[in-house]
Amino acid sequence: MLIGLVMAVGLIGTIIPVFPGITLIWVAGLTWTILDGPDRVHWALFTGMTVFFILGIGISIYLPTKNTTGAQNPKWTFSLASIFAIAGFFLVPVVGLPLGFVIGVFLRHLIDSKEFHRALRVTGKTLKSLGLAALVQCLFGLAMCITWALGLLIVK
Repeated sequence: MLIGLVMAVGLIGTIIPVFPGITLIWVAGLTWTILDGPDRVHWALFTGMTVFFILGIGISIYLPTKNTTGAQNPKWTFSLASIFAIAGFFLVPVVGLPLGFVIGVFLRHLIDSKEFHRALRVTGKTLKSLGLAALVQCLFGLAMCITWALGLLIVK
Protein backbone atom coordinates (compact mmCIF):
# COMPACT_ATOMS: atom_id res chain seq x y z
CA MET A 1 0.00 0.00 0.00
CA LEU A 2 2.73 2.46 1.00
CA ILE A 3 4.79 1.52 -2.05
CA GLY A 4 1.83 2.36 -4.31
CA LEU A 5 1.37 5.71 -2.58
CA VAL A 6 5.05 6.58 -3.03
CA MET A 7 4.80 5.60 -6.70
CA ALA A 8 1.72 7.81 -7.12
CA VAL A 9 3.61 10.74 -5.58
CA GLY A 10 6.47 9.96 -7.97
CA LEU A 11 4.10 10.05 -10.94
CA ILE A 12 2.85 13.44 -9.83
CA GLY A 13 6.50 14.48 -9.50
CA THR A 14 7.14 13.72 -13.16
CA ILE A 15 4.66 16.44 -14.12
CA ILE A 16 5.10 18.87 -11.22
CA PRO A 17 8.82 19.39 -10.57
CA VAL A 18 8.55 19.44 -6.79
CA PHE A 19 9.20 15.75 -6.12
CA PRO A 20 11.99 13.67 -7.67
CA GLY A 21 9.44 11.89 -9.87
CA ILE A 22 10.75 8.92 -11.77
CA THR A 23 13.59 8.42 -9.28
CA LEU A 24 11.07 8.11 -6.46
CA ILE A 25 9.18 5.46 -8.42
CA TRP A 26 12.42 3.55 -9.03
CA VAL A 27 13.37 3.68 -5.31
CA ALA A 28 9.86 2.48 -4.38
CA GLY A 29 10.29 -0.42 -6.82
CA LEU A 30 13.65 -1.32 -5.29
CA THR A 31 12.15 -1.15 -1.81
CA TRP A 32 9.30 -3.44 -2.87
CA THR A 33 11.74 -5.89 -4.42
CA ILE A 34 13.84 -6.09 -1.28
CA LEU A 35 11.03 -6.11 1.29
CA ASP A 36 8.50 -8.33 -0.49
CA GLY A 37 10.79 -11.28 -0.89
CA PRO A 38 13.67 -10.82 -3.24
CA ASP A 39 13.33 -13.82 -5.52
CA ARG A 40 13.97 -14.13 -9.26
CA VAL A 41 10.54 -12.81 -10.23
CA HIS A 42 10.94 -9.69 -8.10
CA TRP A 43 14.40 -9.01 -9.48
CA ALA A 44 13.25 -9.62 -13.05
CA LEU A 45 10.42 -7.12 -12.60
CA PHE A 46 12.78 -4.65 -10.97
CA THR A 47 15.20 -5.07 -13.87
CA GLY A 48 12.36 -4.10 -16.22
CA MET A 49 11.61 -1.09 -14.04
CA THR A 50 15.28 -0.13 -14.15
CA VAL A 51 15.28 -0.30 -17.95
CA PHE A 52 12.23 1.99 -18.02
CA PHE A 53 13.97 4.30 -15.53
CA ILE A 54 17.15 4.57 -17.61
CA LEU A 55 15.21 5.10 -20.84
CA GLY A 56 12.98 7.71 -19.22
CA ILE A 57 15.91 9.69 -17.84
CA GLY A 58 17.97 9.35 -21.00
CA ILE A 59 15.24 10.36 -23.42
CA SER A 60 14.04 13.20 -21.21
CA ILE A 61 17.57 14.63 -21.18
CA TYR A 62 18.18 14.05 -24.89
CA LEU A 63 14.98 15.62 -26.26
CA PRO A 64 15.25 19.11 -24.74
CA THR A 65 18.93 19.41 -25.56
CA LYS A 66 18.33 18.22 -29.12
CA ASN A 67 15.42 20.61 -29.67
CA THR A 68 16.91 23.66 -27.97
CA THR A 69 20.58 23.75 -28.94
CA GLY A 70 22.32 25.98 -31.40
CA ALA A 71 21.80 29.66 -32.10
CA GLN A 72 18.35 29.71 -30.51
CA ASN A 73 19.61 28.59 -27.12
CA PRO A 74 22.67 30.38 -25.72
CA LYS A 75 25.30 28.28 -23.98
CA TRP A 76 24.47 29.02 -20.34
CA THR A 77 20.67 29.07 -20.58
CA PHE A 78 19.93 26.07 -18.39
CA SER A 79 22.59 27.03 -15.84
CA LEU A 80 21.14 30.51 -15.40
CA ALA A 81 17.60 29.14 -15.38
CA SER A 82 18.55 26.62 -12.68
CA ILE A 83 20.02 29.38 -10.50
CA PHE A 84 16.80 31.40 -10.91
CA ALA A 85 14.74 28.27 -10.14
CA ILE A 86 16.62 27.66 -6.89
CA ALA A 87 16.32 31.32 -5.90
CA GLY A 88 12.64 31.28 -6.85
CA PHE A 89 12.03 28.21 -4.71
CA PHE A 90 13.27 30.06 -1.62
CA LEU A 91 11.63 33.38 -2.47
CA VAL A 92 8.22 31.94 -3.37
CA PRO A 93 8.00 28.38 -1.98
CA VAL A 94 6.93 25.65 -4.43
CA VAL A 95 5.58 27.97 -7.17
CA GLY A 96 8.88 29.86 -7.30
CA LEU A 97 10.80 26.87 -8.66
CA PRO A 98 9.13 26.66 -12.09
CA LEU A 99 8.52 30.42 -12.15
CA GLY A 100 12.18 31.15 -11.46
CA PHE A 101 13.21 28.70 -14.16
CA VAL A 102 10.98 30.38 -16.75
CA ILE A 103 12.24 33.84 -15.76
CA GLY A 104 15.84 32.61 -15.99
CA VAL A 105 15.30 31.16 -19.48
CA PHE A 106 13.58 34.32 -20.64
CA LEU A 107 16.24 36.66 -19.24
CA ARG A 108 19.04 34.62 -20.79
CA HIS A 109 17.36 34.83 -24.20
CA LEU A 110 16.64 38.52 -23.73
CA ILE A 111 20.27 39.21 -22.85
CA ASP A 112 21.42 37.29 -25.91
CA SER A 113 18.98 38.60 -28.51
CA LYS A 114 18.04 42.00 -27.01
CA GLU A 115 14.60 41.49 -28.60
CA PHE A 116 11.66 40.98 -26.26
CA HIS A 117 9.43 39.09 -28.71
CA ARG A 118 12.21 36.82 -29.95
CA ALA A 119 13.19 36.00 -26.36
CA LEU A 120 9.56 35.25 -25.56
CA ARG A 121 9.20 32.97 -28.62
CA VAL A 122 12.40 31.03 -27.91
CA THR A 123 11.46 30.72 -24.23
CA GLY A 124 8.16 29.17 -25.34
CA LYS A 125 10.02 26.69 -27.53
CA THR A 126 12.32 25.79 -24.64
CA LEU A 127 9.37 25.26 -22.32
CA LYS A 128 7.63 23.05 -24.89
CA SER A 129 10.74 20.88 -25.05
CA LEU A 130 10.81 20.63 -21.26
CA GLY A 131 7.11 19.77 -21.26
CA LEU A 132 7.84 16.97 -23.72
CA ALA A 133 10.59 15.73 -21.40
CA ALA A 134 8.12 15.73 -18.48
CA LEU A 135 5.63 13.77 -20.59
CA VAL A 136 8.32 11.22 -21.47
CA GLN A 137 9.21 10.79 -17.80
CA CYS A 138 5.54 10.46 -16.90
CA LEU A 139 5.01 7.74 -19.51
CA PHE A 140 8.08 5.78 -18.41
CA GLY A 141 7.09 6.29 -14.78
CA LEU A 142 3.66 4.92 -15.61
CA ALA A 143 5.31 1.92 -17.29
CA MET A 144 7.29 1.34 -14.08
CA CYS A 145 4.11 1.52 -11.98
CA ILE A 146 2.33 -0.91 -14.31
CA THR A 147 5.28 -3.29 -14.05
CA TRP A 148 5.00 -3.16 -10.27
CA ALA A 149 1.21 -3.71 -10.41
CA LEU A 150 1.69 -6.71 -12.69
CA GLY A 151 4.25 -7.97 -10.22
CA LEU A 152 1.65 -7.83 -7.48
CA LEU A 153 -0.60 -10.05 -9.57
CA ILE A 154 2.16 -12.48 -10.53
CA VAL A 155 3.76 -12.87 -7.10
CA LYS A 156 0.59 -13.32 -5.02
